[in-house]
Amino acid sequence: MREANRKRFAKMLPIAFLFMLVFIFFYPVVLDGKTFYAFDTLFQYLPWSSGTVSKIRTQNSLITDPINFFYTFHHFLKTSIAIKTIPFWYDLNFCGVLYTSGSTTQSNPIVFLAFFIFPLAVAHDLVLGIHLFGAGLFMFLFLRQLGLKGCPALVGAVSWMFNGYIMVWFEFEHIQILAFSLPAILYFFECWLTTRSWFHCLCCASVIGFSICSGLAHIIIYQVLFLGCYFLYRIFGYIRENQNRMTINKHNWIAIGVALLLIALVSANFMMSHLALLQDSQRPGVPFQQLYQQTGQLPAKYLITLLFPDFFGSPARSLSFTPQPAPYNNYNELCIYTGILTLFLAAVCLVYIRKK
Repeated sequence: MREANRKRFAKMLPIAFLFMLVFIFFYPVVLDGKTFYAFDTLFQYLPWSSGTVSKIRTQNSLITDPINFFYTFHHFLKTSIAIKTIPFWYDLNFCGVLYTSGSTTQSNPIVFLAFFIFPLAVAHDLVLGIHLFGAGLFMFLFLRQLGLKGCPALVGAVSWMFNGYIMVWFEFEHIQILAFSLPAILYFFECWLTTRSWFHCLCCASVIGFSICSGLAHIIIYQVLFLGCYFLYRIFGYIRENQNRMTINKHNWIAIGVALLLIALVSANFMMSHLALLQDSQRPGVPFQQLYQQTGQLPAKYLITLLFPDFFGSPARSLSFTPQPAPYNNYNELCIYTGILTLFLAAVCLVYIRKK
């Protein structure tokens, strides 16, 4: 009995550690009454920028969408529910749009229930906390399923939870949903590949549907492409490991069919609203090259700074010996810095795999 309790405790300890990290990260929210909504961005705009409040310094000058976009949609949901109305049309911006169109997260069941039950700030922080913990938990389970021991799997889970991209865009709900769904999909797929069970197949399909309901189309496309490549790689690898045999019986095909139907049903709201938005868009199309040059392009001469970040100054910070074409360019470059170490370690691993 003691041995069983010891093994159970050893299994629960990494999960408890991940939960503790989330609690520490959310310490200002849980104990100090703060929120991850960056309301200080409003002091850049009228009427908040006038009068005495204009002296307040904005700490989050570029994280405006959670306030100007997400918060307003969630507030519209709460006010509609208060007057016993189901919102289908959002009429608080120019001409109005479908309520679930664009990069909103309301069609995700977890997000909808959170904002349906709790106040706005509480629901927002709760959604972020649940998905941050879920991202770490399922990455840990996925790495364990691949055969890693507890400590390496825990390091991988923590690295995924607090990687640079997730931290930079933490207030954006759809990024956290996708950060949670990606390892969950991989974990359930690996389990299905081993067991061929209905449960793992349907769980994988449900999480795929939830990830599509995050609403951020271009990140969803990247995730789908990655998952497609990963699925093919693992299936062909599994066939090769099992001497060119992969048994899928009639019940497995039925489970796959039901899973695909489940994905279609869960993500139908996202698909229909985005197709309607694409067909009846109120904005003219903008060429990608023009958008890229205005908001996201990094000059080639800046790439040398990625090898020695901040050694010669950085356009992403106040100390810079090179011109700064646009604030967004500088911000994008700052985000890229966080991935250099990961890229270097991945390159080292490729050399090791080749030798092995």
